Amino acid sequence: MHYDVRMATAARFLSAATRPFQHFGQIRDFATTAGVEFVVLACTLLSLRLAAVYWGPTGFGEYVIFRRDIGLLQLPLSLSVALGITRYVAIARTTGKSERAYAIAAALACLTTLVMALVVTLLAPAMMADLLFGSPSYVTLLRSLLLAVAGLVMHSVAYGVFRGRLDMRSANALQFANIAIVPLIVLSIPHRTVAQVGAAIGGAWLLVALTSLALGQRRATGSVTRSEVVGALRELLGYGLPRVPGEFALSALFAVPVTMMAHRVGVAEAGYLGFGISLVTMIASVFTPLGLIMLPSTSALIARNDVSDLRQNAFRITAICVCGAAVAVAAIVALAPFIVARGLGSAFVAAVPLVRLVVLAAIPYVSYIVLRNVLDAAHARPFNAKNLLIGLSVVWGAGLVDGRPAVMPLAVLAGTTVIGALTALDSWRILGRLQDITRA
Repeated sequence: MHYDVRMATAARFLSAATRPFQHFGQIRDFATTAGVEFVVLACTLLSLRLAAVYWGPTGFGEYVIFRRDIGLLQLPLSLSVALGITRYVAIARTTGKSERAYAIAAALACLTTLVMALVVTLLAPAMMADLLFGSPSYVTLLRSLLLAVAGLVMHSVAYGVFRGRLDMRSANALQFANIAIVPLIVLSIPHRTVAQVGAAIGGAWLLVALTSLALGQRRATGSVTRSEVVGALRELLGYGLPRVPGEFALSALFAVPVTMMAHRVGVAEAGYLGFGISLVTMIASVFTPLGLIMLPSTSALIARNDVSDLRQNAFRITAICVCGAAVAVAAIVALAPFIVARGLGSAFVAAVPLVRLVVLAAIPYVSYIVLRNVLDAAHARPFNAKNLLIGLSVVWGAGLVDGRPAVMPLAVLAGTTVIGALTALDSWRILGRLQDITRA
């Protein structure tokens, strides 16, 4: 009797836990996307290991800062159109608009901002190198950085188009080739400097992304007019520009602490913090596939006024993800000496305390990673931008007051906690309002 009760209780819990996935109807896409993100995670760890072996603590620090700066520049330079294109392509497929117009408009907008960034860098290379890497001597590394940023921006556009179509097979193939395989292939070539590796990775990213975008548009049906492209550009910029401060804040959230430590303590110590932050983003990447599918799916559901259980399903998904992140964090905290020694080498043992502190930020960050997509789908207003700017101000303020290695990981934890809590509050309120309007 007790056995039957326990089995019935387990069955009810399993049904409740999986109901959100059934609601969004994307079980297969989630499974394949999660698999690709896991491969990306493994390849990222391997690339960090190769960088540590090839270049030692100083070169490893340069490579980690290089990766952080890519994120710092990529999100604002994309003008958030890579995010908007996923939303508007999904809506276009529901309403009959031209999805090709949005892809062309997004590519044009991003190419314009990339050219502007190149001009600014050519005018003041030493100043930009000092700002991003902590020394004007890194001008060569700055040139490689611009190429890598261009490649990742166009990758995000092509990936966003595939996501909007819910063509996760093509999206996953692009993610696997560009983000997982390309860095490993480049890093496997011996006797290369960090600048040479960065330039090669960026060039490959750009080539693969532009090829994927061109091939994807050849498969799209129907012609597109100039007026449609202009209209799509206005929609994308109207949606994306208010989110640019938030995109900058998101990239700066993890890049600023590393850069501050590079200025105040040194490149090697900044690399330790960067490695810990990489573990945070890697944990979050395990749950990113949910968000990748939730944005276009939620956008389509809202366009059809099918929001009766949206809030309950979104928060049930979030609770499951946060619990999973907590388990991963506990494992990393317990095994930090082993992970650092195996992942980087015995020379990096000093990174263990920083890793244990900063990895705690993964728990609130995962909450944001899941729910941000619901907010972006539910409302055109940039709620995420507001929350990210508040969280960044917490991190930046702590760094300005005290930039010691023991303080910056705690600042990252405080900033991500604020962001996760505010995102949850906004999501609960806005989704509840949508459900009330539908019932009325």
